[in-house]
Amino acid sequence: MGYQKSNETTEEKKALSKALKYLAIKPRSRKELKDKLKEKKFSQDMIENALRKVDDFGYLDDEDFAKSFLELKKGAGKGKIFIARELKRKGVDEEIIKGVLFRFYSETDEHEIAKTLAQKKFPNYPELKPRETIKLKNLLFQRGFSWEIIDKFLTFKN
Repeated sequence: MGYQKSNETTEEKKALSKALKYLAIKPRSRKELKDKLKEKKFSQDMIENALRKVDDFGYLDDEDFAKSFLELKKGAGKGKIFIARELKRKGVDEEIIKGVLFRFYSETDEHEIAKTLAQKKFPNYPELKPRETIKLKNLLFQRGFSWEIIDKFLTFKN
């Protein structure tokens, strides 16, 4: 009487198991997880069911994912543009991206990260030769810093 038979099919259990396995490996956005399950040839219904269950467990939250991703990439010396582009590529909603960047990545953070990169790559920073200044600008731009931030940073070099 206390035993309740599950209505889940073997395929539904496999899809859920795969979804949980993928999330155990690393945090993922909803889109990334959906794409991984599609690669495994699960039907759209199976995928949606697995995503719903994982969401119900509290394991799938694009805002939490975006915050974690932002902290990881800030630590790796990446700028807002790089982080926003990557989150968008990973399927995170534009409003979530804007909100997370606004709340957790200030202009002061960008300035400090740019300063750390400059000191690491150019030991004589802030005394840079014109050629080194160009290299630093390019490095910061490649790391996802806006030209506005780069110009402010190089203007105030401290």
